[in-house]
Amino acid sequence: MEKKNNQDKIGAKKFFAWQSRAVSSACCVVILGYLRIYCTDQLALSGTVIGIILLLSNVVDAVTDLTAGYLVDRTKSRLGKGRPYELCILGVWLCTWLLYSCPPAFNTTIKIVWVFVLYIFVNSVFNTLLNSAATPYMVRAFKKGQLVRLASFGGLITMVGSMVVSISFPILMARLAVSAKGWSTLIAIYAVPLAVIGIMRFFFVKEEIVIEEDAVEKVSIKSIFTVLKKNPYIWMVALCQMLEGTVTSMGVGTYFYTYVVGNVEIMGMMMAISIFVIPLMFIVPALLKKMTKSRLILIGTALQVAGAVGLFLAGASIPVLVVASLIGGIGVLPITFLVDLQILDCCNYNEWKKLPRLEGSFASFRNFITKCGNGIGGLVLGVMLDLSGYVGGAQVQTDSAIMTIRLAMGIVPALMYAVVGILTWFYGRLDNQLPQIESDLAAHRANV
Repeated sequence: MEKKNNQDKIGAKKFFAWQSRAVSSACCVVILGYLRIYCTDQLALSGTVIGIILLLSNVVDAVTDLTAGYLVDRTKSRLGKGRPYELCILGVWLCTWLLYSCPPAFNTTIKIVWVFVLYIFVNSVFNTLLNSAATPYMVRAFKKGQLVRLASFGGLITMVGSMVVSISFPILMARLAVSAKGWSTLIAIYAVPLAVIGIMRFFFVKEEIVIEEDAVEKVSIKSIFTVLKKNPYIWMVALCQMLEGTVTSMGVGTYFYTYVVGNVEIMGMMMAISIFVIPLMFIVPALLKKMTKSRLILIGTALQVAGAVGLFLAGASIPVLVVASLIGGIGVLPITFLVDLQILDCCNYNEWKKLPRLEGSFASFRNFITKCGNGIGGLVLGVMLDLSGYVGGAQVQTDSAIMTIRLAMGIVPALMYAVVGILTWFYGRLDNQLPQIESDLAAHRANV
Protein backbone atom coordinates (compact mmCIF):
# COMPACT_ATOMS: atom_id res chain seq x y z
CA MET A 1 0.00 0.00 0.00
CA GLU A 2 2.85 2.39 0.84
CA LYS A 3 4.50 1.62 -2.50
CA LYS A 4 1.23 2.24 -4.35
CA ASN A 5 0.74 5.59 -2.61
CA ASN A 6 4.26 6.64 -3.59
CA GLN A 7 3.56 5.71 -7.21
CA ASP A 8 0.42 7.83 -7.14
CA LYS A 9 2.25 10.93 -5.95
CA ILE A 10 2.88 13.73 -8.43
CA GLY A 11 6.07 15.78 -8.12
CA ALA A 12 5.53 19.44 -7.32
CA LYS A 13 7.29 20.63 -10.48
CA LYS A 14 5.22 18.44 -12.78
CA PHE A 15 2.00 19.15 -10.89
CA PHE A 16 2.26 22.94 -11.04
CA ALA A 17 3.60 22.91 -14.60
CA TRP A 18 0.59 20.87 -15.70
CA GLN A 19 -1.88 23.12 -13.94
CA SER A 20 -0.30 26.28 -15.39
CA ARG A 21 -2.20 25.99 -18.66
CA ALA A 22 -5.43 25.00 -16.90
CA VAL A 23 -5.14 28.16 -14.80
CA SER A 24 -4.46 30.27 -17.89
CA SER A 25 -7.45 28.81 -19.75
CA ALA A 26 -9.77 29.21 -16.76
CA CYS A 27 -8.78 32.86 -16.42
CA CYS A 28 -9.52 33.39 -20.10
CA VAL A 29 -13.01 31.97 -19.59
CA VAL A 30 -13.57 34.47 -16.78
CA ILE A 31 -12.47 37.38 -18.96
CA LEU A 32 -14.57 36.28 -21.93
CA GLY A 33 -17.56 36.42 -19.60
CA TYR A 34 -17.33 40.22 -19.81
CA LEU A 35 -17.54 40.29 -23.62
CA ARG A 36 -21.27 40.96 -23.64
CA ILE A 37 -21.18 44.08 -21.47
CA TYR A 38 -18.12 45.28 -23.44
CA CYS A 39 -20.11 44.95 -26.66
CA THR A 40 -23.34 46.50 -25.39
CA ASP A 41 -21.92 49.32 -23.28
CA GLN A 42 -18.62 50.11 -25.08
CA LEU A 43 -19.31 49.16 -28.73
CA ALA A 44 -23.04 50.05 -28.56
CA LEU A 45 -24.13 46.75 -30.14
CA SER A 46 -27.54 45.30 -29.25
CA GLY A 47 -27.81 42.29 -26.97
CA THR A 48 -29.55 40.27 -29.66
CA VAL A 49 -26.80 40.98 -32.18
CA ILE A 50 -24.16 39.80 -29.71
CA GLY A 51 -26.23 36.71 -28.98
CA ILE A 52 -26.42 35.91 -32.69
CA ILE A 53 -22.65 36.40 -33.05
CA LEU A 54 -21.99 33.95 -30.23
CA LEU A 55 -24.49 31.46 -31.62
CA LEU A 56 -23.07 31.61 -35.15
CA SER A 57 -19.59 31.06 -33.80
CA ASN A 58 -20.82 27.71 -32.52
CA VAL A 59 -21.91 26.78 -36.02
CA VAL A 60 -18.25 27.14 -36.94
CA ASP A 61 -17.41 25.05 -33.87
CA ALA A 62 -19.53 22.24 -35.31
CA VAL A 63 -16.77 21.80 -37.87
CA THR A 64 -13.68 22.74 -35.87
CA ASP A 65 -14.52 20.72 -32.73
CA LEU A 66 -15.13 17.44 -34.52
CA THR A 67 -12.25 18.08 -36.90
CA ALA A 68 -9.94 18.85 -33.98
CA GLY A 69 -10.81 15.59 -32.24
CA TYR A 70 -10.19 13.64 -35.43
CA LEU A 71 -6.88 15.47 -35.92
CA VAL A 72 -5.70 14.80 -32.35
CA ASP A 73 -6.64 11.12 -32.47
CA ARG A 74 -4.51 10.71 -35.61
CA THR A 75 -1.57 12.77 -34.35
CA LYS A 76 1.77 11.03 -33.88
CA SER A 77 4.76 13.28 -33.41
CA ARG A 78 8.11 13.38 -31.66
CA LEU A 79 6.52 15.53 -28.95
CA GLY A 80 3.51 13.23 -28.52
CA LYS A 81 -0.19 13.18 -29.32
CA GLY A 82 -1.57 16.11 -27.33
CA ARG A 83 1.47 18.11 -26.25
CA PRO A 84 2.15 19.96 -29.57
CA TYR A 85 -1.24 21.66 -29.40
CA GLU A 86 -0.36 23.43 -26.13
CA LEU A 87 1.27 26.19 -28.20
CA CYS A 88 -2.26 27.33 -29.05
CA ILE A 89 -2.49 29.09 -25.67
CA LEU A 90 -0.40 31.91 -27.14
CA GLY A 91 -2.94 32.39 -29.92
CA VAL A 92 -5.76 32.38 -27.35
CA TRP A 93 -4.35 35.36 -25.46
CA LEU A 94 -3.29 37.36 -28.50
CA CYS A 95 -6.76 37.10 -30.00
CA THR A 96 -8.45 37.79 -26.65
CA TRP A 97 -6.54 41.05 -26.33
CA LEU A 98 -7.45 42.02 -29.91
CA LEU A 99 -11.09 41.07 -29.25
CA TYR A 100 -11.32 43.75 -26.55
CA SER A 101 -9.34 46.30 -28.58
CA CYS A 102 -11.82 47.18 -31.32
CA PRO A 103 -11.28 50.82 -32.46
CA PRO A 104 -14.37 52.86 -31.47
CA ALA A 105 -14.29 54.78 -34.78
CA PHE A 106 -15.31 51.66 -36.72
CA ASN A 107 -18.89 51.54 -37.96
CA THR A 108 -21.35 48.96 -36.62
CA THR A 109 -20.79 46.43 -39.42
CA ILE A 110 -17.01 46.39 -38.97
CA LYS A 111 -17.41 46.08 -35.19
CA ILE A 112 -19.65 43.04 -35.67
CA VAL A 113 -17.16 41.42 -38.08
CA TRP A 114 -14.27 42.24 -35.72
CA VAL A 115 -15.95 40.58 -32.73
CA PHE A 116 -17.18 37.61 -34.76
CA VAL A 117 -13.85 36.78 -36.40
CA LEU A 118 -11.71 37.15 -33.28
CA TYR A 119 -14.16 35.26 -31.10
CA ILE A 120 -13.99 32.40 -33.62
CA PHE A 121 -10.20 32.37 -33.43
CA VAL A 122 -10.27 32.31 -29.62
CA ASN A 123 -12.97 29.67 -29.17
CA SER A 124 -13.33 27.77 -32.43
CA VAL A 125 -9.67 27.43 -33.35
CA PHE A 126 -7.19 27.81 -30.50
CA ASN A 127 -9.32 26.76 -27.51
CA THR A 128 -10.83 23.92 -29.52
CA LEU A 129 -7.41 22.44 -30.25
CA LEU A 130 -6.32 22.89 -26.62
CA ASN A 131 -9.41 21.20 -25.21
CA SER A 132 -9.41 18.33 -27.70
CA ALA A 133 -5.78 17.52 -26.95
CA ALA A 134 -6.04 17.82 -23.15
CA THR A 135 -7.34 14.32 -22.34
CA PRO A 136 -4.97 12.40 -24.68
CA TYR A 137 -2.09 14.49 -23.29
CA MET A 138 -3.11 13.85 -19.67
CA VAL A 139 -3.40 10.05 -19.90
CA ARG A 140 0.05 9.88 -21.52
CA ALA A 141 1.67 12.11 -18.90
CA PHE A 142 0.18 10.68 -15.68
CA LYS A 143 -0.46 7.22 -14.24
CA LYS A 144 -3.98 6.04 -13.52
CA GLY A 145 -3.64 6.49 -9.76
CA GLN A 146 -2.51 10.09 -10.25
CA LEU A 147 -5.56 11.14 -12.27
CA VAL A 148 -7.97 11.47 -9.31
CA ARG A 149 -5.42 13.54 -7.39
CA LEU A 150 -4.86 15.65 -10.46
CA ALA A 151 -8.59 16.22 -10.94
CA SER A 152 -9.17 17.24 -7.31
CA PHE A 153 -6.00 19.00 -6.16
CA GLY A 154 -5.33 20.27 -9.67
CA GLY A 155 -8.82 21.71 -9.70
CA LEU A 156 -7.94 23.54 -6.50
CA ILE A 157 -5.03 25.32 -8.18
CA THR A 158 -7.18 26.17 -11.19
CA MET A 159 -9.87 27.52 -8.93
CA VAL A 160 -7.44 29.71 -6.99
CA GLY A 161 -5.95 31.09 -10.20
CA SER A 162 -9.29 31.92 -11.76
CA MET A 163 -10.45 33.35 -8.44
CA VAL A 164 -7.66 35.92 -8.52
CA VAL A 165 -8.96 37.15 -11.89
CA SER A 166 -12.61 36.89 -10.82
CA ILE A 167 -11.92 39.10 -7.79
CA SER A 168 -9.58 41.62 -9.38
CA PHE A 169 -11.14 42.03 -12.82
CA PRO A 170 -14.42 43.75 -11.76
CA ILE A 171 -12.45 46.12 -9.54
CA LEU A 172 -10.01 47.09 -12.30
CA MET A 173 -12.85 47.16 -14.81
CA ALA A 174 -14.72 49.78 -12.78
CA ARG A 175 -11.59 51.95 -12.76
CA LEU A 176 -10.02 51.34 -16.20
CA ALA A 177 -12.75 50.21 -18.58
CA VAL A 178 -14.28 53.63 -19.08
CA SER A 179 -12.95 53.99 -22.64
CA ALA A 180 -11.78 51.87 -25.57
CA LYS A 181 -8.14 52.36 -24.58
CA GLY A 182 -8.98 51.47 -21.00
CA TRP A 183 -10.52 48.15 -22.08
CA SER A 184 -7.47 47.30 -24.20
CA THR A 185 -5.10 48.15 -21.35
CA LEU A 186 -7.18 46.13 -18.88
CA ILE A 187 -7.02 42.97 -21.02
CA ALA A 188 -3.28 43.40 -21.69
CA ILE A 189 -2.63 43.48 -17.93
CA TYR A 190 -3.93 39.90 -17.77
CA ALA A 191 -3.05 38.56 -21.23
CA VAL A 192 0.74 38.95 -21.07
CA PRO A 193 1.47 37.16 -17.76
CA LEU A 194 -1.21 34.51 -18.33
CA ALA A 195 0.20 33.66 -21.76
CA VAL A 196 3.59 33.09 -20.13
CA ILE A 197 2.04 30.97 -17.38
CA GLY A 198 -0.04 29.01 -19.87
CA ILE A 199 2.90 27.81 -21.98
CA MET A 200 4.74 26.22 -19.03
CA ARG A 201 2.95 22.87 -19.43
CA PHE A 202 4.37 22.48 -22.93
CA PHE A 203 7.96 22.95 -21.74
CA PHE A 204 7.92 20.93 -18.52
CA VAL A 205 5.45 18.03 -18.95
CA LYS A 206 6.30 15.25 -21.42
CA GLU A 207 4.20 12.37 -22.70
CA GLU A 208 5.98 9.38 -21.14
CA ILE A 209 3.28 6.70 -20.89
CA VAL A 210 2.65 4.43 -23.87
CA ILE A 211 -1.00 3.68 -24.59
CA GLU A 212 -1.54 0.35 -26.32
CA GLU A 213 -4.01 1.71 -28.85
CA ASP A 214 -1.46 4.22 -30.17
CA ALA A 215 0.16 1.45 -32.17
CA VAL A 216 -2.96 -0.25 -33.50
CA GLU A 217 -6.03 1.99 -33.58
CA LYS A 218 -6.95 3.55 -36.89
CA VAL A 219 -9.47 6.31 -36.33
CA SER A 220 -11.92 7.20 -39.06
CA ILE A 221 -14.74 9.71 -39.27
CA LYS A 222 -17.18 6.82 -39.58
CA SER A 223 -15.93 5.24 -36.34
CA ILE A 224 -16.55 8.49 -34.47
CA PHE A 225 -20.22 8.60 -35.43
CA THR A 226 -20.57 4.87 -34.80
CA VAL A 227 -19.30 5.25 -31.25
CA LEU A 228 -21.49 8.30 -30.62
CA LYS A 229 -24.52 6.19 -31.56
CA LYS A 230 -23.53 3.33 -29.24
CA ASN A 231 -22.41 5.24 -26.16
CA PRO A 232 -25.33 7.08 -24.48
CA TYR A 233 -23.23 8.21 -21.53
CA ILE A 234 -21.05 10.64 -23.46
CA TRP A 235 -24.27 12.40 -24.50
CA MET A 236 -25.29 12.76 -20.87
CA VAL A 237 -21.91 14.22 -19.93
CA ALA A 238 -21.96 16.55 -22.93
CA LEU A 239 -25.51 17.78 -22.31
CA CYS A 240 -24.72 18.49 -18.65
CA GLN A 241 -21.73 20.52 -19.79
CA MET A 242 -23.91 22.30 -22.35
CA LEU A 243 -26.39 23.42 -19.69
CA GLU A 244 -23.61 24.51 -17.34
CA GLY A 245 -22.02 26.38 -20.25
CA THR A 246 -25.34 28.04 -21.08
CA VAL A 247 -25.57 29.47 -17.56
CA THR A 248 -21.94 30.56 -17.46
CA SER A 249 -21.98 32.17 -20.91
CA MET A 250 -25.03 34.30 -20.21
CA GLY A 251 -22.68 36.70 -18.46
CA VAL A 252 -25.55 38.16 -16.47
CA GLY A 253 -23.47 38.67 -13.32
CA THR A 254 -21.93 41.89 -14.58
CA TYR A 255 -25.37 43.34 -15.35
CA PHE A 256 -26.74 42.08 -12.03
CA TYR A 257 -24.10 43.77 -9.89
CA THR A 258 -24.11 46.93 -12.02
CA TYR A 259 -27.85 47.56 -12.13
CA VAL A 260 -29.49 45.45 -9.37
CA VAL A 261 -26.86 45.64 -6.62
CA GLY A 262 -25.63 49.02 -7.86
CA ASN A 263 -21.85 48.52 -7.78
CA VAL A 264 -19.91 46.19 -10.09
CA GLU A 265 -16.92 46.24 -7.73
CA ILE A 266 -18.98 44.24 -5.23
CA MET A 267 -18.95 41.44 -7.80
CA GLY A 268 -15.23 41.02 -7.22
CA MET A 269 -15.73 41.05 -3.47
CA MET A 270 -18.42 38.37 -3.78
CA MET A 271 -16.04 36.22 -5.81
CA ALA A 272 -13.65 36.38 -2.86
CA ILE A 273 -15.99 34.27 -0.76
CA SER A 274 -14.93 31.31 -2.92
CA ILE A 275 -11.89 31.20 -0.65
CA PHE A 276 -14.07 29.47 1.93
CA VAL A 277 -14.90 26.75 -0.61
CA ILE A 278 -11.25 25.84 -1.30
CA PRO A 279 -10.73 23.47 1.66
CA LEU A 280 -13.55 21.28 0.36
CA MET A 281 -11.38 20.27 -2.60
CA PHE A 282 -9.11 18.33 -0.23
CA ILE A 283 -11.90 15.93 0.69
CA VAL A 284 -12.92 15.07 -2.89
CA PRO A 285 -10.64 11.99 -3.15
CA ALA A 286 -12.02 10.71 0.16
CA LEU A 287 -15.62 11.31 -0.95
CA LEU A 288 -15.01 9.41 -4.19
CA LYS A 289 -14.07 6.36 -2.11
CA LYS A 290 -17.48 6.46 -0.43
CA MET A 291 -19.73 7.46 -3.31
CA THR A 292 -19.78 7.46 -7.10
CA LYS A 293 -18.94 10.48 -9.23
CA SER A 294 -22.55 10.80 -10.34
CA ARG A 295 -23.86 10.88 -6.76
CA LEU A 296 -21.35 13.56 -5.79
CA ILE A 297 -22.33 15.62 -8.85
CA LEU A 298 -26.02 15.11 -8.04
CA ILE A 299 -25.51 16.54 -4.56
CA GLY A 300 -23.66 19.48 -6.10
CA THR A 301 -26.48 20.06 -8.55
CA ALA A 302 -29.02 20.32 -5.74
CA LEU A 303 -26.83 22.95 -4.09
CA GLN A 304 -26.57 24.84 -7.40
CA VAL A 305 -30.36 24.98 -7.67
CA ALA A 306 -30.66 26.28 -4.10
CA GLY A 307 -27.94 28.86 -4.66
CA ALA A 308 -29.49 30.14 -7.90
CA VAL A 309 -32.92 30.57 -6.30
CA GLY A 310 -31.22 32.41 -3.45
CA LEU A 311 -29.58 34.86 -5.87
CA PHE A 312 -32.97 35.69 -7.38
CA LEU A 313 -34.52 36.30 -3.98
CA ALA A 314 -31.53 38.28 -2.70
CA GLY A 315 -31.91 41.33 -4.91
CA ALA A 316 -29.44 43.86 -3.50
CA SER A 317 -29.19 42.20 -0.05
CA ILE A 318 -25.49 41.54 0.51
CA PRO A 319 -25.93 38.98 3.34
CA VAL A 320 -28.33 36.86 1.24
CA LEU A 321 -26.03 37.17 -1.78
CA VAL A 322 -23.12 35.90 0.31
CA VAL A 323 -25.03 32.83 1.52
CA ALA A 324 -26.46 32.04 -1.92
CA SER A 325 -23.08 32.46 -3.60
CA LEU A 326 -21.44 30.15 -1.06
CA ILE A 327 -24.05 27.45 -1.61
CA GLY A 328 -23.79 27.72 -5.38
CA GLY A 329 -19.98 27.84 -5.24
CA ILE A 330 -19.86 24.57 -3.33
CA GLY A 331 -22.36 22.98 -5.70
CA VAL A 332 -20.42 23.72 -8.88
CA LEU A 333 -17.23 21.99 -7.69
CA PRO A 334 -18.09 18.34 -8.45
CA ILE A 335 -19.25 18.78 -12.04
CA THR A 336 -16.37 21.16 -12.78
CA PHE A 337 -13.54 18.97 -11.58
CA LEU A 338 -14.87 15.47 -12.27
CA VAL A 339 -15.84 15.89 -15.91
CA ASP A 340 -12.42 14.77 -17.21
CA LEU A 341 -12.75 11.56 -15.21
CA GLN A 342 -16.22 11.06 -16.67
CA ILE A 343 -14.77 11.38 -20.16
CA LEU A 344 -12.18 8.71 -19.32
CA ASP A 345 -14.95 6.45 -17.97
CA CYS A 346 -16.77 6.85 -21.28
CA CYS A 347 -13.57 5.91 -23.14
CA ASN A 348 -13.21 2.80 -20.96
CA TYR A 349 -16.82 1.94 -21.75
CA ASN A 350 -15.94 2.17 -25.45
CA GLU A 351 -13.00 -0.18 -25.05
CA TRP A 352 -15.15 -2.58 -23.01
CA LYS A 353 -17.66 -2.64 -25.87
CA LYS A 354 -14.83 -3.37 -28.36
CA LEU A 355 -15.06 0.13 -29.81
CA PRO A 356 -12.28 2.72 -30.36
CA ARG A 357 -11.53 4.69 -27.19
CA LEU A 358 -11.64 8.04 -29.05
CA GLU A 359 -10.26 10.16 -26.19
CA GLY A 360 -9.60 13.17 -28.41
CA SER A 361 -12.89 12.87 -30.28
CA PHE A 362 -14.92 12.51 -27.08
CA ALA A 363 -13.21 15.51 -25.53
CA SER A 364 -13.87 17.58 -28.66
CA PHE A 365 -17.49 16.38 -28.82
CA ARG A 366 -17.99 17.48 -25.21
CA ASN A 367 -16.40 20.82 -26.09
CA PHE A 368 -18.64 21.23 -29.13
CA ILE A 369 -21.83 20.62 -27.14
CA THR A 370 -20.59 22.95 -24.40
CA LYS A 371 -19.96 25.71 -26.91
CA CYS A 372 -23.44 25.22 -28.32
CA GLY A 373 -24.63 25.96 -24.80
CA ASN A 374 -22.39 29.01 -24.73
CA GLY A 375 -24.01 30.31 -27.89
CA ILE A 376 -27.51 29.59 -26.65
CA GLY A 377 -26.82 31.33 -23.34
CA GLY A 378 -25.56 34.44 -25.06
CA LEU A 379 -28.56 34.57 -27.39
CA VAL A 380 -31.09 33.94 -24.61
CA LEU A 381 -29.79 36.77 -22.44
CA GLY A 382 -29.47 39.12 -25.42
CA VAL A 383 -33.08 38.58 -26.46
CA MET A 384 -34.27 38.86 -22.85
CA LEU A 385 -32.46 42.18 -22.40
CA ASP A 386 -33.75 43.66 -25.65
CA LEU A 387 -37.35 42.60 -24.92
CA SER A 388 -37.13 44.05 -21.42
CA GLY A 389 -36.20 47.51 -22.68
CA TYR A 390 -32.59 47.43 -21.50
CA VAL A 391 -30.53 50.43 -22.66
CA GLY A 392 -26.76 49.85 -22.83
CA GLY A 393 -24.75 52.32 -20.78
CA ALA A 394 -27.78 53.90 -19.10
CA GLN A 395 -27.35 54.90 -15.47
CA VAL A 396 -30.79 53.59 -14.50
CA GLN A 397 -32.74 50.72 -16.09
CA THR A 398 -36.51 50.15 -16.20
CA ASP A 399 -38.25 47.90 -13.67
CA SER A 400 -38.86 45.31 -16.39
CA ALA A 401 -35.16 45.26 -17.27
CA ILE A 402 -34.21 44.86 -13.60
CA MET A 403 -36.64 41.95 -13.15
CA THR A 404 -35.35 40.30 -16.34
CA ILE A 405 -31.78 40.52 -15.06
CA ARG A 406 -32.84 38.96 -11.75
CA LEU A 407 -34.63 36.11 -13.55
CA ALA A 408 -31.58 35.48 -15.72
CA MET A 409 -29.39 35.48 -12.61
CA GLY A 410 -31.47 33.02 -10.59
CA ILE A 411 -34.56 31.28 -11.92
CA VAL A 412 -33.30 30.43 -15.42
CA PRO A 413 -30.07 28.83 -14.08
CA ALA A 414 -32.04 26.94 -11.39
CA LEU A 415 -34.19 25.28 -14.06
CA MET A 416 -31.13 24.29 -16.09
CA TYR A 417 -29.34 22.88 -13.03
CA ALA A 418 -32.43 20.76 -12.32
CA VAL A 419 -32.14 19.19 -15.78
CA VAL A 420 -28.43 18.53 -15.13
CA GLY A 421 -29.48 16.62 -12.01
CA ILE A 422 -31.87 14.42 -14.01
CA LEU A 423 -29.18 13.61 -16.61
CA THR A 424 -26.66 12.85 -13.87
CA TRP A 425 -29.09 10.42 -12.24
CA PHE A 426 -29.29 8.44 -15.49
CA TYR A 427 -25.48 8.60 -15.88
CA GLY A 428 -25.22 6.78 -12.56
CA ARG A 429 -25.86 3.52 -14.43
CA LEU A 430 -22.36 3.72 -15.89
CA ASP A 431 -20.85 4.36 -12.46
CA ASN A 432 -22.50 1.16 -11.24
CA GLN A 433 -20.94 -0.80 -14.12
CA LEU A 434 -17.43 0.62 -13.73
CA PRO A 435 -16.05 -2.01 -11.28
CA GLN A 436 -16.94 -4.78 -13.74
CA ILE A 437 -15.69 -2.74 -16.72
CA GLU A 438 -12.33 -2.04 -15.10
CA SER A 439 -11.94 -5.65 -14.01
CA ASP A 440 -12.67 -6.96 -17.50
CA LEU A 441 -10.33 -4.47 -19.14
CA ALA A 442 -7.50 -5.29 -16.72
CA ALA A 443 -7.90 -9.01 -17.45
CA HIS A 444 -7.95 -8.38 -21.19
CA ARG A 445 -4.84 -6.18 -21.14
CA ALA A 446 -2.98 -8.75 -19.01
CA ASN A 447 -3.62 -11.41 -21.64
CA VAL A 448 -2.58 -9.27 -24.62
